[in-house]
Amino acid sequence: MYYFIGIKGSGMSALAIILKNLGYNVIGSDVENHFFTEEGLVENEIKFLTYDENNIKIVEGSALFLLIDIVKRRAVKITDDQYKAYNVDKGSTGKNLIGRLERLEKVKNNEYVSNFKVRYSDIDFNKHVNNVKYVQWFMDSVPQEIREEYELKEIDILFEHECYYNDEIKCVCEIHKNEDNLLVLSNIQDKDGKELTVFVSKWE
Repeated sequence: MYYFIGIKGSGMSALAIILKNLGYNVIGSDVENHFFTEEGLVENEIKFLTYDENNIKIVEGSALFLLIDIVKRRAVKITDDQYKAYNVDKGSTGKNLIGRLERLEKVKNNEYVSNFKVRYSDIDFNKHVNNVKYVQWFMDSVPQEIREEYELKEIDILFEHECYYNDEIKCVCEIHKNEDNLLVLSNIQDKDGKELTVFVSKWE
């Protein structure tokens, strides 16, 4: 199953519809505000929920995004039109959010290593690997016995660098066992060992 946070976004909704048409089970969550992208989700019978039928929260997530000039490779200012388009209060965002970013604990011992090669279907419209694919690589690299015996409860992700079509990458994992849960540290690297993405996940 694929779960999209912010499924009403123009990029997210399009990807959700593609996966649905490929036969995957797709669900997601977003704000209550109505967006034109909902029409495509409804037509393709894609649910976007935050709470189950008993009004119990089934998922919670937060993210900090920067608007990037892909030519200059620099962050750019968000315009008033963009705030309005996404129905975001300009006063609710700002530099104070940057202070919430924390460095994630990184892998020190490569206990488990999985190797992958970037396929053309992994590429998004920016011509580099879609963020969803990094999560798939992470899940595929977690040992099978952990996926079968434990449930993923929390995951933090830091996307640092892109990778591209035909790149050879590897995902390394380090597992810490506690009394009642597991902490899995993972990162994705290119063939030269450059760190692309960091994952810290908790399993119970």
